[in-house]
Amino acid sequence: MNRHRTPLLLLALVATTVAAQAQIPPTISYQGLVTNGATPVADGPHNATFRLFDAATGGNKVWEESQTIATKSGLFSTQLGAAVPLNIAADKPLFLEIAIADNTLQPRTPLAAAPYAFNARFANEVPDGSITTAKLSSSGASDGQVLTNTPTGVAWRTPPTGGGGSLTPGDGIEIAGGTISIEKKGVVTSMIADGGVTQEKLAEGIIAIPRGEAGGELSGEYPNPTIADGAITTAKLAESAVSSTAIADGTIEGVDINPAASLLIGQLHVQGDMQVGTAPALGPRLSVQGSTANSGAAALAVANSAGTSLLYVRNDGNVGIGTNTPTASLDIASPGTALAITSGVAVVSTATIPASPNIVLTPSAMVLQVANDAIATPNNTILPAGVPGQLLIIVNDDAQPLTGAVAINPGQSRMYLFLPPAWRLIN
Repeated sequence: MNRHRTPLLLLALVATTVAAQAQIPPTISYQGLVTNGATPVADGPHNATFRLFDAATGGNKVWEESQTIATKSGLFSTQLGAAVPLNIAADKPLFLEIAIADNTLQPRTPLAAAPYAFNARFANEVPDGSITTAKLSSSGASDGQVLTNTPTGVAWRTPPTGGGGSLTPGDGIEIAGGTISIEKKGVVTSMIADGGVTQEKLAEGIIAIPRGEAGGELSGEYPNPTIADGAITTAKLAESAVSSTAIADGTIEGVDINPAASLLIGQLHVQGDMQVGTAPALGPRLSVQGSTANSGAAALAVANSAGTSLLYVRNDGNVGIGTNTPTASLDIASPGTALAITSGVAVVSTATIPASPNIVLTPSAMVLQVANDAIATPNNTILPAGVPGQLLIIVNDDAQPLTGAVAINPGQSRMYLFLPPAWRLIN
């Protein structure tokens, strides 16, 4: 089987097709004559395969498509790429190979000029960023020229260097000759974005003054915040950090001192009332409240520099002078004069007991007075034991004598001293 081609007609048709379209079609028009010997093949459909190679023989197959062509007196016309897109760049020689009914026709047909116009389709589909400076031709250009859009097209032009245009300085901009710079103090606050100045942009030694509301352990606003109330705790104070000179006079009040705190005071000068413990309702000038937990312990103790007890007041009310173990309401232990009244009077306790046939003279007071019962009978007396060293004065105001333990005539008195086991008459 032989094939005859009409290259001139094919070339004309391809060229006409390319020029007539606003967009380049993705196909190539092809016509041919198929004969069997000198006789055209029978009219009707025939299976045909079209292939493109990059060499006249052998080489690499770059495209292939199978079609059913219809012949009339051996002539057929078809569009290559109608079934399989021609996604190839015709930027190098290509050769068409045709096979009809499994018979490959030889030789391969080189594509003529018109099909190479197919490569122009790729110029309409140039990917963004694919044109680099290396792909631009500098033909006709001089140093320093740039591509410029002109009324007649794109051309190489030399940009103006002076006189061809003018620059007007804006705020903070200085133009001197061909140099554009920021003028001195040209950058003002309105030109700096909020947060644009960071610590790294500040010169060494420059400290930014904070602004706005203070937080954390500070209150108020910058640049003059104050320490928030309650922010300074004991843990934040170094040992001995607060000295007397750091505390303003009159600053520390009673409520500022912890009731459980122990104070070591060398000298204490009190102006006004002084309260130790909880004062009674009447508010004495000095109030010392003892403890009921240990009645024998001291509520108030005064000693000399050697530690000798001078005054000792127990929680049970006993007061010791010169002793810290008082056994009485007032217990004086002194190597010298224990009690001296240099002026004024001494008042002792008194009690009145009515006369009766049997009078019990309970020594509950220092002076016992037997009152007159207006009965003419003797008064027998009974005198219970007292405290060792106790003094007792008995006065008989009855009209009858006292008999028994004590013998005292009417209108007379006697003084007794209890020395165990009995009372002793002193006078």
